[in-house]
Amino acid sequence: MVQIAVGNLLVGKHIRQGVGLCYNGKAWFSTALKTSVRSSLTAYNIKKEKEEETQTHDGPRAVHNNSHLGNSPKFTRNNPSNLREEDKLLKLLFKSAAKDVEDQVPKLSKFLMDNLDSTSLDYKDSSSLSSELLDIKEAPKNLPRSNLTRFKSNILKFKSRDSLLEHSDFKRIYPMREERVYDIGQKHCLSFDFVKGRHPKNLLSNGYFYLIFASFEEAAVYWLETLGRQLNGTDVTFSFADLNQEFEFFQTPLLKNLEISQFLNLKELDSVDKNKNEFASFIKFHKNKKEQLLKQQKKHDSLQENTELESGQGIGKISSNLNSMPLADHIPLHEQDKVNFEIKRSNCVLLANLPKHVTSEELHDFFWNYDLYPIEEEAIQLLLKNDLMNFNYWLVVFTNIDDAERCVRNLNGRHWYNNENMPLTHVETF
Repeated sequence: MVQIAVGNLLVGKHIRQGVGLCYNGKAWFSTALKTSVRSSLTAYNIKKEKEEETQTHDGPRAVHNNSHLGNSPKFTRNNPSNLREEDKLLKLLFKSAAKDVEDQVPKLSKFLMDNLDSTSLDYKDSSSLSSELLDIKEAPKNLPRSNLTRFKSNILKFKSRDSLLEHSDFKRIYPMREERVYDIGQKHCLSFDFVKGRHPKNLLSNGYFYLIFASFEEAAVYWLETLGRQLNGTDVTFSFADLNQEFEFFQTPLLKNLEISQFLNLKELDSVDKNKNEFASFIKFHKNKKEQLLKQQKKHDSLQENTELESGQGIGKISSNLNSMPLADHIPLHEQDKVNFEIKRSNCVLLANLPKHVTSEELHDFFWNYDLYPIEEEAIQLLLKNDLMNFNYWLVVFTNIDDAERCVRNLNGRHWYNNENMPLTHVETF
């Protein structure tokens, strides 16, 4: 009776539905068979218990009529013999059902491949998904009214104690295309610049990370799409930054040539009310400075080409021109053409917990196989002395991101010179 019940259940329901629900077949039917057998055995046990109750109420006659049952064990999963019976049923039914499914999988596959362009199929492609998404211009209207969204800015800030968060971490929490509400095309994520907020005098973290978007609409989209997400187990809560209050944490006088490209592209500077002229003049000053450096670099390149035809007097002329450049005073003549004056944030590394006796010269020797920034005064700087704890805080600037990341991998969380008597160093990118 159990075999008939299980067989009817499988043939009547799971085999017919399995072809449409399961592309692979085997894994799904294995679970379906186990469920079917167990449900059938449960139904059998319930029926058996009802028969026994009926026999008990009918008295001796019922016992006499069912005396042939003797002391046979109840068919339950607690009985080892019944477990063996269940396994036998599973093997028997799975073998026949799996064969039927395997015959149907190629047919289903061919049907799906032949009807990819059909509009009658009940599935959604990328075009239908994008047509249901909202335009990014609708995002500002959907922002809730709270202190987090009271500033109309294209800069979001996020507070966290995890100083090792990077640009890629904030890209990773952006939802996949199937989970998005707003249409950003085929892009994996919205484009934004990433800045770690730091105090300008000592470059200590202020505890905030800043995401700079091209417009207020894109910042609003990112705020809404990442609502409820988590970063390393912490709920993500962004707020819109006030440029007047936050801009001091973006720049530092310690790095005169720090990149400002992400600020030159801000399109909504008009949204800044307080100290508007001061902020705009700062951007304009640095923009003109960058253009001046590019002109001087081109002039230097053209003068260097003429040295092949001119005498030593021409070389002296080049030297005098280079010395007039604001950033060329500390750079050897033969390295002038190799220098990229702008310092990228990703090329800077901060070293904490270094022993007090470590000097700038020792750090230069330590990084002998790294490409340090050519201007020595900016390449390695002592930021903070802690006489009480007997350690110092340093800034090291490289010419490329690869050396900066290699420095973090090799030194972070390790003893200086592998000496266990030294404190563990903490290294992070700027």
